[in-house]
Amino acid sequence: PPTSEFLGLSEKVVKVAGGLPLALKVFGSHFSSINRVREVWEVELGKLQRHSHQKVLESLKYGLELTQKYVFLDVACFLIGSSKKEALFFWEDHYAADSAINALESKSLLTMDVDNRFRMHGRIQDMGRWIVKEAGNLNPHMYSRLWDRDDVSKVLEDAK
Repeated sequence: PPTSEFLGLSEKVVKVAGGLPLALKVFGSHFSSINRVREVWEVELGKLQRHSHQKVLESLKYGLELTQKYVFLDVACFLIGSSKKEALFFWEDHYAADSAINALESKSLLTMDVDNRFRMHGRIQDMGRWIVKEAGNLNPHMYSRLWDRDDVSKVLEDAK
C-alpha cells in the first residue's frame, strides 16, 4: 500500500486509468519503476494526465501476439455484441482464435456477457479502432478494416 505521502497521487493515477485494468497495469508498472520522490511522481502524473492513452496504445500495439492483435482489432471494429460461437467462424483457425480470446479476456481487453457475447470497454474499443486508422495513415483506403459508414461510403464512391 502507498504511504500517506503517495496516497493522494496514487488515487489520481487510478482516476486517470478510468477503470481500465490494462491502464492500471501499465501505469502501475511505470510508477513502480521511477524514484519514490513526490516531486518526480507529480511530474510523471502530469505527463500521464496529458498522454495516458499513448502508454495504453503502445501496450495494445506491441504487447499482443499477432493472433491476439488480429482478434482484438476484429472484435473492436466488428464483433461487439456478437456471440463467441458465431464469431469463431469469422477466423480461419478457430483454435488459435479461441486461445487469443481467452488471452484477451485474461488481459481484461474484452469480456463475455451472460449470453457469451463480446463486450469491450468503450475506451479500449476506441483505441483498437485508432490502431487501425493510424496503421492506415488515417486514409480509409488503407485501413485493414472498415466499420464506419462514412469511411465505407468514401471507399466505395472513390472506387467507381
